[in-house]
Order: sequence, then C-alpha cells, then structure tokens
Amino acid sequence: MKNLIIKRKGPGRQFRTISAFFLVLFICKSYAQSEKNLLLLDQETLELFKPQEAKKSGLFSRATTATSSVNNNKEVKEIIDRANKALQKKDHAPSDKNAIPPNGDKREYFSQAPYYWPDPQREDGKPYIHKDGKANPEISKPKKDNIYMAQFCKDIYALGLTYYHTQDEKYAEKAARLLRLWFLDEKRSMYPRFEYGQIVVGKDKGRAMVFADTYGLIDVIDVVRLIEGSESWGETDTNAVKKWFSRLLDWMLNSKIGKQGKAQLNNIGTYYDMQVIAYALFTGQNDIVRNVIDESVKKRIDKQITQEGEQVYELKRASAWGYSVRNLKGFVYIAYMADKVGIDLWNYKTSQGKSIKNAYEWMLPYALGQKKWTKNNANPTKDEKFNDLQRKAANHY
Repeated sequence: MKNLIIKRKGPGRQFRTISAFFLVLFICKSYAQSEKNLLLLDQETLELFKPQEAKKSGLFSRATTATSSVNNNKEVKEIIDRANKALQKKDHAPSDKNAIPPNGDKREYFSQAPYYWPDPQREDGKPYIHKDGKANPEISKPKKDNIYMAQFCKDIYALGLTYYHTQDEKYAEKAARLLRLWFLDEKRSMYPRFEYGQIVVGKDKGRAMVFADTYGLIDVIDVVRLIEGSESWGETDTNAVKKWFSRLLDWMLNSKIGKQGKAQLNNIGTYYDMQVIAYALFTGQNDIVRNVIDESVKKRIDKQITQEGEQVYELKRASAWGYSVRNLKGFVYIAYMADKVGIDLWNYKTSQGKSIKNAYEWMLPYALGQKKWTKNNANPTKDEKFNDLQRKAANHY
C-alpha cells in the first residue's frame, strides 16, 4: 500500500503519513464482511481475535471487565500457540495415512466404530460387538481419518484465526496448503464422501455414525472465509472448495449412508442436519437449508426433547452428560445458522411446548454446579463444548 502524504504549511513543511488510517479502514471492512459470511464464528470470538491494527485504532469496543480481558487473552494465546505448532508440522494429506480402507483406496474417508470390541463367542472375534461408552484403542492403531481430520480441523481453525488476528501471511499460507491437500489435490485429496466411516470390524461397511466424526469441517469453511483475500488464497480457491462441498452435500442427501444419517433420532441425526445446513449455506443453496429446518430439525425437537427439556435419547447413553452436551451443541449451532436465512429457532416451540430453550435451561444448572447430576456416570462439567454453546445462546436466553 502506498503512503498518502499530506503537506502542512509552515516552516520545514512537516509531512504526515495516513496510510495506517486506510489500512485500519480496510481491516474494518474485511472484519464486517467476514462476519457476514461466516457460519459458526460468532461476534464475541471475532471481537476477541480482531486484527491487531484495528485494536490499536480503538474503532472496536473494549472488553467490559478485567476478568473477561484476562480470559480472552488466555484463549487467544492458546489458539496462537496451536497455530505456531501447526506451522512446524509436516503437511498431511488424506492419502498419506497408513490405514487402508476396505476398497484399498486411501483417498476414501476411513474410520472404525469406537465402541465395538471382538466377540468372545467367535474364534476370530468378528463381527465386533457393541459396548457403549467403552472405546476400543484399536481405532487409532494405525491412525485413521477421524483422528487426522480432527487434528486438521483444529490446526486450520487456529491458523485461520491467528492470520485474522495478526495479518501475518505465513499462517494463511500454511492454511492454504492444507486446504489444497485435503480438498483440491487431484492425487492426494479426500473424496467428497464418507463411504467407510465408523465401520464395524467384520462388516466393513460405512455407517451413519460417521457424521459424529466430520462436523469439524464446518470450522474449515469459516477458515476459508477468513483467509480469502490473502496472498495465498483467493476467490477462485474458495469456489473450488465450494465445488467439493457441493458434491459432499449431494452425497449426504442422496446416498444410502446419508439417508441413514437423516433417519437417526439421536445426536447423529442432529449432527447430520447441522452439516447439511452448513454445507448448503456455504454453497448458496438456502432452499435446502429452509427445507431441512422445516422438515427435519423441527421434528427432531419434538422427538428428542421433552417439555421439561430432557434429551431422551442422550440420557440413555453410558455417558449421558457428554452426549446431552453434544446434542444440545448441535441444536444451538443449527439455531445460530438458521438466523442466516431468517428463521428463528431460538424461540421456536412445538405444539406441546418443546424447544431448544427448554433443553438449554434444563442443562444449565448442572453445568453451573447448581444442581446435582443423578443420571448415568459422568459428572457435569462446564467444559469447552458447553462454554461455546452457552456463548452463542447467551444473546437469546
């Protein structure tokens, strides 16, 4: 950016540069545009990671309390630390994994059902049998795509936010390389489908439970928006990634596994809807978003949540608290994205008075330690997942 010089009259003719002013205006414009196009990154998070030049300008509001400022700085530090570690990691593509999917093609998404163990009644132990809440360590020996994808999503999220915060191109450049490896490389990227996700050993067929593995891709979409306009990533790149997600969305809507995901009554179905909505928003298919909300999400609220706010299918699980938080997180994220097409799910109620609000208000006292948890094993904790959904819900309840 060229400096714009203003001449002052008087002895010595002083000069003053105002290029920084225009830089701040540019950042502010980008800030507002990013917020408009993002899926799940909320105003509070954007405020927390707002670009450093904009912070210096004073054009954004300051933290309201000293406590929130300290907590915010800690969160920023953790994200930046992860981004810096990601810079040092070797770039990983889906086809680099050692685990081989049943069809032999390592570009296929591949993961193993975590709660399945060898059947002691069978000599070879196959097919494996279900033990809810007890994870089989085989799922990571060797590492499969669920682990690599989780790492990829967390790393790229940190890289995107750190680039947004610092405007340092090295973070955008690393994020761009990873995005191309995962979605655009003709020989190493992942196919836009999950045919071998959460397979049960001995059956070797993918299952609808894969949608519990893959929701982190929504954060990846937000990173695409954050780094767009950097030297390393442009609109053409974004459009190429949109094509990948458009093909994935088509697979989710029309494949056998996708239809099974839609039919699930628990958190799997909620996360299926959440991802369909996110990918449809990203690819500009708002009619699909509205249809899913009207034809699926509202029915889920009726079937999954009681009038008191209990999430009936999640409370049956061995880890009832964790799964209740997971499912509520899905509903809150869906409500957050529904705002983008003008649909208010925050205050939606079924004919019997069931609502997301009921579920949130039922969970909150346990998260805050105001009520004692009497359900299955795990004790409530106000963990990262609950903090995030609480932050999004706080503006509505």
